[in-house]
Amino acid sequence: FRHDRRVRQEVRDQYDLADCLVVGHVGRLQYQKNQGFLLEAFARLKVREPRARLVLAGDGPDLTDLEAKAVSLGIAHDVLFLGVRDDVPRLMQAFDLFVMPSRFEGLGMAALEAQASGLPCILSDAVPREAAQTEDVLFLPAEDPDLWAEKMLDVLQEQTHRIRPDNVQL
Repeated sequence: FRHDRRVRQEVRDQYDLADCLVVGHVGRLQYQKNQGFLLEAFARLKVREPRARLVLAGDGPDLTDLEAKAVSLGIAHDVLFLGVRDDVPRLMQAFDLFVMPSRFEGLGMAALEAQASGLPCILSDAVPREAAQTEDVLFLPAEDPDLWAEKMLDVLQEQTHRIRPDNVQL
C-alpha cells in the first residue's frame, strides 16, 4: 500500500486519468454499499469540477442498474466500472480520494486499505468509527448527495497541495 509515484502515473495513464481528480470506491456492487447514492453525489460533483472521475472496483448484482444510472445522470463517460480486481493496492495509487457511502458495514476493510495507501476518506456514518485509523477520515450521513459532492470537492481541492503520507504502518 506504500505510495509510489511511478505506479500512480502508470495506473492513471492506463485509464486515461492523467489530469483528473479521481474519486475511488472498492466494494461489491450491491444494495449494502449504496453506489447508486454515490453516483448521484458524483453527478453533482462533476457539475462543479469537470476534471473529476469516479472509479468503481467491484462486481455484483447491481452492476447493470448502476451502469444505467450513470447513463441517465449523464456521467457514463466519467465513471469507470473496473470489475473485480486482484490489484486493489496498485489501483488505489491512482485515487485522490476514497469514498464509502455504505448503508451498513461490518468494519470497512477497503477503507482501512485506502488509509494505508495515504488516501483521505469520506465514509458514511453507518461505517463503524473503528474504521478511522487516520485523521483523514470524514463521516457523513448518506442522505444528501449535495453535501457529499461539496465535501468531495473540498477534499479534492486540498489534495492539490498535499503530500501523500506513508500510512503503511497503521
